Amino acid sequence: MDKDLEKLNKLSAFAESEDTSSKKSEGRLSPRERLALLFDNGDYKELFKFAKSSLTEKTFKDGVVCGAGNINGRPALAYASEYSYQGGSVGRIQADIIMNLYKLARQSGIPIICLSESAGARLSDAMHIMEGYAGVMKESVFCSGVIPQITAALGYCIGAAAFVATLNDFIIMDKDSALCIAGAGVNKAATGEDVTEYQIGGADIHMNHSGGVHFVEKDESASIERVRQLLEFMPQNNAEAPPVIECFDPEDREEPEVEKILPQDDVTPFDMKKLIHLFVDNHQFLEIQSGFAPNVIIGFARFGGVPVGIAANQPLHLAGSFDC
Repeated sequence: MDKDLEKLNKLSAFAESEDTSSKKSEGRLSPRERLALLFDNGDYKELFKFAKSSLTEKTFKDGVVCGAGNINGRPALAYASEYSYQGGSVGRIQADIIMNLYKLARQSGIPIICLSESAGARLSDAMHIMEGYAGVMKESVFCSGVIPQITAALGYCIGAAAFVATLNDFIIMDKDSALCIAGAGVNKAATGEDVTEYQIGGADIHMNHSGGVHFVEKDESASIERVRQLLEFMPQNNAEAPPVIECFDPEDREEPEVEKILPQDDVTPFDMKKLIHLFVDNHQFLEIQSGFAPNVIIGFARFGGVPVGIAANQPLHLAGSFDC
């Protein structure tokens, strides 16, 4: 028993020592560093640590790193792409791991977060990976409306990785990431167009044109912090209420600025965002999809410490009317 434990400890130390990828020297965070940023105090328990596709390869850097820990004092599960090994591609073994992580999150009633940077399906696994990813997407659909699901795209997220992301409740991208079904090479072979992944599915494309993402951040650290902030408004599952915090914002405070914002007639437009910021707790409003459909405003805030969702027309754009 002691020898087995000693062997496991050595394997664990070896796996963690591998976490110094070549991209880290370029200022990139490793998968375990990303998970450490996500979880409270950098503390989490790694799951499926010794799973790998090949018994002959002397490495545990294979596809994904999974973890369980607390975010804002509440339990959550997460997985991060091991982008320095085969481009973070996912084989059948990794797909089974992700599928089981989704299943565990649903059965436990806790959020699941994906920190994604993946080339998608590992083609060397042939049709087995198609079955594996089908299982991941099935579990994600089962989780829909049951637990929060959030993806942070922190680099290239191509193919199957993009499919899974679009099934989640929220997608966050750092400004240098790309999220697309097919990469530039596949697109050129199919259409003859010579474009980059950023032109196909960059953060600007999705935020301002497709409306496919909800937040764009300056870097991976800011993206992960946005995940943490977003979960502050979320219940753990559909059977629980969202977290209520103590409110120090006086309920009887007056806002004379309202008279300056609202026009005296019914045809002059005004800035609805300024009005929202005046009334919510501590004047803090978390806007979602700020770059898409500017005639509509959506987001989260609090009233009396209770999280609320806000949807409003923006009179400054198209007079607040809906367009298609």
